[in-house]
Amino acid sequence: MAERRRIIAAYKRQPASGQRRVVSIYDSRRGVILLPQGWSGDTPAEISMLVHEVTHHMQFQEGLRYACPQEREKLAYAAQEKWLGMFRTTLQAEFEIDANTLFISTNCPF
Repeated sequence: MAERRRIIAAYKRQPASGQRRVVSIYDSRRGVILLPQGWSGDTPAEISMLVHEVTHHMQFQEGLRYACPQEREKLAYAAQEKWLGMFRTTLQAEFEIDANTLFISTNCPF
């Protein structure tokens, strides 16, 4: 129960200056995807959030290990970008995730 409260608190917390807001979360302990209140799946961007989190679920189910949490984001963002590309849009256009942000978000800190 404490883990669930921690995840929900992280989900609701406002980002610090210069950080992006968390829009969805995969809770590996319960195998649950948390999407934002009001999420309807009506747009390619909203579905891409689900694609991102389902990728994390598949990584967890396969027992994949990464050097740091950021590294597991590479595959999830790649899947999300590919999905968005089918609708002629991008992570940049839909979520303001540019190449520099993507690099920082998907590589281990120095």
